[in-house]
Amino acid sequence: MSDVVSVEECQCDDDGLCTAIACIDNVVVVIPASLEEPEEYGPALCRGTFYIQDDEVIPSDEVELCEFVGERVTYWQVVDTSDY
Repeated sequence: MSDVVSVEECQCDDDGLCTAIACIDNVVVVIPASLEEPEEYGPALCRGTFYIQDDEVIPSDEVELCEFVGERVTYWQVVDTSDY
């Protein structure tokens, strides 16, 4: 399960494929390793997909939505935000 900090966008198509854009904690190196300390990780904007079942409803509450998406997405891809 991923540590979802916030969900920026979550859209589903007619086939039940959902795409989520979310801020995920501990996915990118923010401080490289040194001789004395290991590298440190921080949050990043990521994209992930999952399928929703016919009887499932996407929560409207932010906390529940973060939990819902975090339980279903197994692979997050970091979004390139260098142009923003």
